Amino acid sequence: AQGTFDAETGRWVVTEKEGHSWVEVYFAGIGWVEFEPTAGRPALARPGGAPVEEAAAPPKPPRAGGWRSAPRWLLPALLLLTGGAAAAGLWRSRRRANLPPAALVRDRQGRLLRWGARLGRPLRDGQTLQEYARTLGKALRRGGAASRWEWVRRAGEAAPAEIRDLARAITEARYRPAPPDEADAERVRALWKRLRPRLWRLWLARK
Repeated sequence: AQGTFDAETGRWVVTEKEGHSWVEVYFAGIGWVEFEPTAGRPALARPGGAPVEEAAAPPKPPRAGGWRSAPRWLLPALLLLTGGAAAAGLWRSRRRANLPPAALVRDRQGRLLRWGARLGRPLRDGQTLQEYARTLGKALRRGGAASRWEWVRRAGEAAPAEIRDLARAITEARYRPAPPDEADAERVRALWKRLRPRLWRLWLARK
């Protein structure tokens, strides 16, 4: 490193600004090779070869993940959304439970048709509800029997009869001369409550 000779002390004075590091690295078959690690210095030029570039600075460590690095508003927003979704689901359940008999029967018919479409068997044009129930029941029985899970096979065995019972109850309640009454609504509600978990299991097995 360069410095300034002090005649009074007889010593060379080297300041931090003038400091310089010399590094040599040993390579097998080559020997000791000098490198220039000092910041701000040009790369060393060697005869017969390209200058050796300085090593790149190591990358900065990534920021710690998790909730600590998340914005402060994120957790309250998630809690608000979760609470809102739960409240909306509870409100829909109570509203459906308090439907008049005729509306409840129509609601359960619509839910049966939507579940059938999710399970790959939508209602075809010109098909009556009971015809559709037989078609859907056969498809679910075949799908359940082909499953490797026992709980899916059981759902596939029980669902066809329950679908037929529900379709018959809905048809009788909707198309007889008298409008549906509380007894009809209770029967349809009970049949749907028993069938719905089986449809869930069969749908989950398709995922």
